[in-house]
Amino acid sequence: MVVRLSSRLLPLLLLLAGLTLTAQSETDAPPQPEIPSVTAPTASDTTSLSKQGPAAAPTSAAGSARKSSGIPYPDDAGIPDRLVLPDRRPAVASGAAGRIDALPGVRHTGGPAGEYTTQQALLLAWIPDNEDARPVQLEIARLVCATTQVIVIAPDQNGIDDARQVFENENIADDNVTFLESPIDTPWVRDYGPFSIRNSAGQIQLIDAPYGTDRVLDDSLPAHLAKHFELPVIETSLCVEGGNLLSNGDGLLVCSTNMIGENQDQGLALKEIRSKLLELWHAREAVFVDPIAGEPTGHVDMLMTFPTKDTVLVGQYDEEANDPFNRQLLDETAERLQSIRLSSGRNLNVVRVPMPTQTDPEAWPTYCNVVYANGVLLIPYFPENRDSYHRAVTVFRRILPGWRIAGVDCSTIIRSGGALHCLTTTIPADSSLNEKRMFRGRRVVRVPALTDPKGNAAPRWRPPVTN
Repeated sequence: MVVRLSSRLLPLLLLLAGLTLTAQSETDAPPQPEIPSVTAPTASDTTSLSKQGPAAAPTSAAGSARKSSGIPYPDDAGIPDRLVLPDRRPAVASGAAGRIDALPGVRHTGGPAGEYTTQQALLLAWIPDNEDARPVQLEIARLVCATTQVIVIAPDQNGIDDARQVFENENIADDNVTFLESPIDTPWVRDYGPFSIRNSAGQIQLIDAPYGTDRVLDDSLPAHLAKHFELPVIETSLCVEGGNLLSNGDGLLVCSTNMIGENQDQGLALKEIRSKLLELWHAREAVFVDPIAGEPTGHVDMLMTFPTKDTVLVGQYDEEANDPFNRQLLDETAERLQSIRLSSGRNLNVVRVPMPTQTDPEAWPTYCNVVYANGVLLIPYFPENRDSYHRAVTVFRRILPGWRIAGVDCSTIIRSGGALHCLTTTIPADSSLNEKRMFRGRRVVRVPALTDPKGNAAPRWRPPVTN
């Protein structure tokens, strides 16, 4: 169970947990207000797999990811070289079982669970030669593995061996890390991974939406995972990428208008698109907002995030950003969302979070592309935007008191069109999953093939769907 710590209880609990502070320094690393943490090493300047383009081999032949180093606080206080949690840490108890307890005050209903609620597991897609993604993925795993099961998916045995070796070299050898072999093309698992929802009985089932035309292996992952987890899967022809659908966990969906165009190209009218979304995701309302102009993905997770079921954080450009069009666009989006009525009868609470200044025309930095992991919040960090990072952390800390907040350097991976949220996807907590082999400690698991020995596609495996 997650314990929300008051400012007076936190020092005492940390003392009881034997938290040792060590003084370290890193001038270009994100300063961490109040909560000790670590940050990712700066990735090398190499070509990576873009979210938009076809899979292309990176040109870098750099060696294994480097060790991350400590981050100074704003007041130069010392920090530990690894995130250490109190004995009563949230979500995952020590040991191989990886048992998940529910966050207090969160009622799970039909549809997708809010990302801020209890998560069973966090998935990463490991591409061995992608030198831009792997340092960020390593830091994500390092920071969340104490509270959340981490499943590292690699495309083949060589990828598994590479991932295990790098994780061991980085001292990320936690019992809550599992390696899963399943064919994939790219690290952007948020977009092509399965959508996890609950049916009316509260049981988890997966939604498998089509993903592009040139990344067939990525598109096959939801079916592979459904087969391994023995979870019901619903296949839909509706074009929905994971980064372009956000839920407040209480019946409200927000997508960008890009989804309308993608599905209209398939012959669907707006009314049909909305109807399918509401039916598949067990939602009450679907809202479409304009994406950031010029941002290549057109995804809604680049401009907003739901930290609670009744609050949405929407990005805000200041005048110094010199982007009056997108400043007005986000202001109008925030104003529109304020009129959304929630199931409680109250209007959606809209809070503005600063957007980093764009210093590279090929990169669109954002503080909204975050990861929620059972009481740990990871925020993208960009060294050239230290002041706005501090202000963003202040906003998140006000909304999520008691959460541990850490910054992860995304200054290189953002040039490929994504950040932390894009590199991860999650599976909500479910008591039945605690007994499955996937969540019984550190091991290598191979998903049964979806083809027969001759290479022909096998019938898609799917347990009965309970609506």
